[in-house]
Amino acid sequence: MPSHFVTMEQLDRWASQGKIRLAGEQMTVLADNRIYELVPAVRFLQELGETDDSRGLIGRIVPIAELSSIDGEHYMDSVVIGETAYKVDEVYITRLVDQGGYTMDSTIRQAQTGTYKASGEDIGDAELLARILLGE
Repeated sequence: MPSHFVTMEQLDRWASQGKIRLAGEQMTVLADNRIYELVPAVRFLQELGETDDSRGLIGRIVPIAELSSIDGEHYMDSVVIGETAYKVDEVYITRLVDQGGYTMDSTIRQAQTGTYKASGEDIGDAELLARILLGE
């Protein structure tokens, strides 16, 4: 299943295996010299209180720069929105940089909430990235 985000641990592993080169907020896949922009984000894992996930954030990936638009405050492995706390993973959204320097989202934009959602149905850039890096 393709992923549209990567963890820092995965980036470190790929770099130590000589599969990628990291430079700032860009990753170059050495097998084909494709360059991906890495956008810092959080992946919502679980709600930590006694309320339900009324915002529907569990499983979603939100760029850190957009957390303020949903009144979210991020600290280490948690995000607090209003009275609700969530456990999160820090991840990076991958965006393929084309040769003209523009980026193409490798995620599906969720227009209502301004968040990104991982989806196994998109087999574009993310599938290619997964196959190259996982050796498939």
